[in-house]
Amino acid sequence: MPRRGDVGHLAYGRLTLAAAPLGGIQAALRNSLVPGISVTRYDRIWRIGQWTTQPSGVITGRMGFESREAATTIWDDLKNDFVPAHPRLGQTSPFAIDPETLRIAFQLQGQTIRPWTFRGNFVALLRRASDYRWELHLDGVDQPSWETWTSSIDRLAKVHITMTRPNPRFNDAQIDHLFTDTKSAAVEIVLNASGDESVDIDSYTFIEHCIDHASRYGNYDAVGEIQTASGKKRKETWKLSREGEVKTSDAPQDPSTREIAPDVLRASLRPPTKKAAKKAVTVRKRRPRKGGRGK
Repeated sequence: MPRRGDVGHLAYGRLTLAAAPLGGIQAALRNSLVPGISVTRYDRIWRIGQWTTQPSGVITGRMGFESREAATTIWDDLKNDFVPAHPRLGQTSPFAIDPETLRIAFQLQGQTIRPWTFRGNFVALLRRASDYRWELHLDGVDQPSWETWTSSIDRLAKVHITMTRPNPRFNDAQIDHLFTDTKSAAVEIVLNASGDESVDIDSYTFIEHCIDHASRYGNYDAVGEIQTASGKKRKETWKLSREGEVKTSDAPQDPSTREIAPDVLRASLRPPTKKAAKKAVTVRKRRPRKGGRGK
């Protein structure tokens, strides 16, 4: 039985573009995968690292983040004294993309990088690097991303956020103060629009931080309205719980780095054909037993 550190978890999805550019969607993908490009979201700096094209044509690389926590004190041998330092903490998620089908497989990292965490930041990085409006649809999930859904509705009527205390530590100073200053184990926020107005979650950044925290430690859902062609209002709902229906699988990982190797990621997108698998199997002919039948 494999040990816990030997097994990683993969999620799957498909990249899409509303309209294919003149140079082709494969060229648009490569132009959008810019190593070093960054976006800052919720006190974390996300980046795409160097990527390579495997002989099979599958692209493999890593996306990750780094964050700056509160200052700590460390010993400096040159100064022979204690000095304040700002350690950078981060996490990476290896990924593989099949340019032909735009299928993508990526590694999950516990509560830190969940399927919707990867999707939101990966799409943000692709869009930052180009003018293409990329979308990433997770396998098994029948609703658009939170960002896409909120931009598609005409009115956001209600947002319900439930946050629980993280374990082992906070990654956001604002949320840290909310829990520690109030000595709370859980926090619940309900935003109801006034009259015919729409809840504005962008004007108050603290709400964005709450939603980000709830995506890892808690839950959130919302009710929106869409104006139909006949003039009627149609209600729509978005629930984080539906995101949990994403298709996942287990794969071996390096126990020291806790990362799934590129060839394993590639194979999860393009399993070996029956012909290749047959070639890889060594067939041994059985020797007839002495005195057996047929003699």
